[in-house]
Amino acid sequence: MGINGGTGIVGSGSVLGGSGISLPKGGGGGGFDPAASAIIAQMTENGSEPSAARQAIINQLVLDLKGLGNTGADDAWSRLDILNVHAAEDAIQSQTQWINANGTYDSVQVGIPTFTADVGFSSTSILNRIDPIWTPNTQLGNYTLNDSAIGFYGITFPTANEYFLANAGVNNIIMRASNGSTIESGIQGSVAVSTDWGASEGLFVLDRDNSANFNVYLNTSLIVTNTRTSTSLASDQIRYPYAFQSGGAQTAKIVFFSASIRDVLPQIKASFDAYLAAL
Repeated sequence: MGINGGTGIVGSGSVLGGSGISLPKGGGGGGFDPAASAIIAQMTENGSEPSAARQAIINQLVLDLKGLGNTGADDAWSRLDILNVHAAEDAIQSQTQWINANGTYDSVQVGIPTFTADVGFSSTSILNRIDPIWTPNTQLGNYTLNDSAIGFYGITFPTANEYFLANAGVNNIIMRASNGSTIESGIQGSVAVSTDWGASEGLFVLDRDNSANFNVYLNTSLIVTNTRTSTSLASDQIRYPYAFQSGGAQTAKIVFFSASIRDVLPQIKASFDAYLAAL
């Protein structure tokens, strides 16, 4: 059953709509990790069965994040609450959430954001966006007040060097990157960080592992530490992507919400690199 009780992923009242590898279809199998099989099964139930080649790539990313693959030995997977891999074969697969993949937290398409295969969604307006159907203060088990991270991989800026998040009420969960502009924590409250990130295809992470500060990373490098004390978890649903000032279209290929992952950042980066390189 898809979101809202339908047979596919629903957005604004509409249902969304392999090469040389011989693997079972309809939910993985063939020795796949159970989590990968669940992801494939949910994508299929939502209305889009991944190709045999894509099933193998999905399985490999799960193994890599679990420390059972080729990118490291740590179990980064168990720290994740939400993993949205928007770089997918189609919009349905792109909106299917990977952690405990049962459709509960599948993203919803609002309006008409533009989808590009193996890249994700882009938009120039808040009216056209992807809602992850998740709020920070739900605390699914890993993302908590003083042990939390938000990550974005593969953000591109076709016409403007800005990327934003906003909650359902006001723009108080905001990431913005270019020419030393504001990057807000997106973790607790309204915390501004000034740095020059610029147009980047890399991994951008906001990470907190104590009550006194959080770190900002680009790929595996620490950009800045902000000493703002944590207060409370945001209670509004997160929205993305949309342009705020310059009218440019933004895309995030992979988005995650998790416990602190700073100590396994190289493995996460390598795992995402391998997945995107295999597309």
